Amino acid sequence: MILSMSEIERRREPRSQVAMACTLIRRIGNPIAAMTVDVGSGGMSVTTKRPLAVDEVLSFELPRMSGRASVLRSHGGDVYGLRFEGELVELSARAFPPPPAPSA
Repeated sequence: MILSMSEIERRREPRSQVAMACTLIRRIGNPIAAMTVDVGSGGMSVTTKRPLAVDEVLSFELPRMSGRASVLRSHGGDVYGLRFEGELVELSARAFPPPPAPSA
């Protein structure tokens, strides 16, 4: 996935490219299998074959954490940007520290 400069600039928190299994859970229906594209303290991008709706709030499970997230945008195709909701933001900052700053 390639992000445009406007998408990168919109992010408040840096993300690390991390590919791991993720389960998305709606209030009603079967769990949705997904894979993370990137993860940061404020959210993550996931890819899934099932469509997600912008503003939809989901529960999610990752190997090292779980919580709630809202769908912010579709990056086209089957990639979605999610924002963590609630107390998970602090937990994710410890679980996924930001990548090191590029050297000059």
